[in-house]
Amino acid sequence: MCYLYNVLQFYSLLRLTKWLSVPAVMTAALLKLNKDLTKQQDLSGSTPTHFAASADDPSLEFFLYVFMERTLEFYSLGIYFARKNWLIKLYRCLNLPLYQLVGADPSSAFQPDNDGLFPVHVAASAGNLVAVIILLIMCPGCAGLRDSQGRTFLHTAVEKGRHNIVKFVRMRPQFNSILNIQDNQGNTALHLAILEGHLSIFQTLIINPHVRLNLPNHEGKTPMDLAESKAPPGFYFGMVSNSSTTTITLYFSFI
Repeated sequence: MCYLYNVLQFYSLLRLTKWLSVPAVMTAALLKLNKDLTKQQDLSGSTPTHFAASADDPSLEFFLYVFMERTLEFYSLGIYFARKNWLIKLYRCLNLPLYQLVGADPSSAFQPDNDGLFPVHVAASAGNLVAVIILLIMCPGCAGLRDSQGRTFLHTAVEKGRHNIVKFVRMRPQFNSILNIQDNQGNTALHLAILEGHLSIFQTLIINPHVRLNLPNHEGKTPMDLAESKAPPGFYFGMVSNSSTTTITLYFSFI
C-alpha cells in the first residue's frame, strides 16, 4: 500500500507541473459546463465515451513505462490481481477522461454506436486494457454487452489479436461466464482464435478450464474440429490430459 501511495504522490507531482493533465482538465471543464455532452453522438453514432475508450492516455503510458511495463500485459502480479479499490483510487487520482465521462454518466457505457459497438468493444478493439478495466469496474454489466454480431468485448479482442485483453479476462474468475458466449454464428472466443489464426490467444484461452472445447457453432464445428482442420500437412492434432490435474492441453506435433 505504501508503494501505491508513493506512486500516487509522484503522479500528483506530474499533474501539478501540468506535463500530462491537459485532456483530463479539458474533460472536467466541459462536463462542468454541460454533462449532457456525454450523450451526444457524431454521424457514426459514437459518443465521447467511445472516443475516450479508444484513446490511450499518454500520461498513463508514461506511468507504466516508469513503474511497471510498457503495457499492462505482463504485470500479472500487480494490476491483474490488484484489489478493485486500489484501481479505483489510481484512476481517480489520474482523473482519466474515460473515468470522468463514465462517472458523470454511467449510462454512456451502455450506448452503442451505429454499428452496435459499445465503448467496451471499442476499447477492446484498440487493445486499451486500461479503458476496459475502467469500464468493467465502474459498470460491471459491460462484460455481457453484445454488438450487432452478437459478440462480447472478448470476441472483439480475440478477432483483433489483443492478447493483453484476452489474458486479463482469462485470469479473472468473474469473467468465466463470458468465456463461452456464442455470437450470431455460434462462435465462441476460442472458435475465433482458431479461425483468425491467433495461436498465442488460443493457448491463453485453453489454459482456463472453464473454456469449452466441444461447443459447436451453427455449422456444427467445435473448436477442436476447427483446430484439427487447421493443422498443416506433416502435423497431427492431439489432446493430452495430465492425470494429476484437470488441465487439458491441445498441441500440434511433427509425425
